[in-house]
Amino acid sequence: MEDLESNWRTFRRAGALFVVEQKYQQAEDCWKQALELAERGLFGRYRRLVLEDLAELYWISGKAAKAETMTLMALEFSQIDLGANHPDVALLLKNLAMLYEIQERYEKAEECFKRAIGILATIYGSKHDEIKALLPNYATVLEHLGKTEEASQLRKQVGAGKGLSWSKSGTWQAFDKSLTTT
Repeated sequence: MEDLESNWRTFRRAGALFVVEQKYQQAEDCWKQALELAERGLFGRYRRLVLEDLAELYWISGKAAKAETMTLMALEFSQIDLGANHPDVALLLKNLAMLYEIQERYEKAEECFKRAIGILATIYGSKHDEIKALLPNYATVLEHLGKTEEASQLRKQVGAGKGLSWSKSGTWQAFDKSLTTT
C-alpha cells in the first residue's frame, strides 16, 4: 500500500508540473495513471483529488464535456465520502455550474448554483463571501432563463462582482500542501 501511495504521489506531482509547462497531454497521462492507482486500492480522497485535477485540466484546455464528466465523478465520490452538505461538495457544484453556464445549459447551471448556495448558507450563513462570489454568475444564469427580476435583486446585493474561476476543494488544498512537506 505504501508503494501504491508513493507512486500515486509521483504521478500526481508530475502531472502538476506538466500543467505548469502547459504540456497538457503529459499531465493527463500522469493523472490517468494516478487515477488508476487510486482505483486499485487507495480510493477516497486520492480518487477525488485526481478527478479534480483532470477536471481542471480539461477546463483550462477547453474540453468542457470531459471536465463535466470528471467533475460529476468527483462530486459523486465527494458526496459519498464527505456527505452531501460538505463545503467541497458546494465547490464542485459551483465548478459544475460554471461548466453548464459556458455550455449554455442554464437550467442545470441554476440547479447547481442553488445547491451550492444552499450548502454554503447552511454552513457559513447567507452573507458569507463564498456565497457573494457566486451571485454575479448566478444572476447571469437567471437572466438567460428570463428571470430578470430575481437576477436584478442579486446584482443589487453584490454589485457587478467579478466572474468565477475554477476552484480547488479544501481537501485538494490541504492534501496538496501535505505533498510539498513530505
